[in-house]
Amino acid sequence: MEALSDQLEAIESRRKTLDVYTDKAATVAELAAQFSTRNVQVIQNEYAVGADTEFMVVRNAEGDPQGALGVEQFRTLIAPDIHPPWERSGTEADLADLFDFLDSTLFTSFSRRQMLAVSREIEERAWRVDTGVLYVGFQNATAVDAQAAVYNRFARRSAVGLQLFIEDEFDGRLDGSIDVVSGEGEEIGRFWFLLFDGGGADQSKCGLLAEEREPGRFYGFWTYRPGIVDEIIDYLRATYDAR
Repeated sequence: MEALSDQLEAIESRRKTLDVYTDKAATVAELAAQFSTRNVQVIQNEYAVGADTEFMVVRNAEGDPQGALGVEQFRTLIAPDIHPPWERSGTEADLADLFDFLDSTLFTSFSRRQMLAVSREIEERAWRVDTGVLYVGFQNATAVDAQAAVYNRFARRSAVGLQLFIEDEFDGRLDGSIDVVSGEGEEIGRFWFLLFDGGGADQSKCGLLAEEREPGRFYGFWTYRPGIVDEIIDYLRATYDAR
């Protein structure tokens, strides 16, 4: 791996299919707008007339089913609620199954709000595990300012280490225990990433990597696969002298 974009290309080669069971063409178009890429094919399937539950099945490159999920649960990611990682709302739909279902599936057009929702899910896992290191990529100082309160609380109330990456210099208020790496060149400024090393436990590792290919719209994936998370973290350590 010689650049963050290499990992996106590697995921692209792992083609998947989303079989959508619905009689509504609008539902298929909605899913295709989020996930239709060289990596994902979205197909509408026959749907029983009168059935009241739309659902989708994800299949790997060999056509083997990887799981099924209701379309309504997917829609919780279209306009997600945003909450701090230490506050889980009792009325909020749990996104854990959705993230597991779409593991390593490329999305093509996520908004900043959707990206923040995925990031919070990863942060929430780190908060629960309460050990290990979070590697967080910020595109600019303004983005760091917006999330400083969250990461200061992590630093002061958890045992999770924090390694923040930013393209430009940052002189805002961060807890002294937070390591900040200023990256040279434009790579850090193009990518939104968040990786949790699991505190040494493979089952707790997770990550998000996305490139901003047009203003406010992101292309990327999230994953719970330890090998992928380790590869990206190793790259960050080697390239940016991170811990």
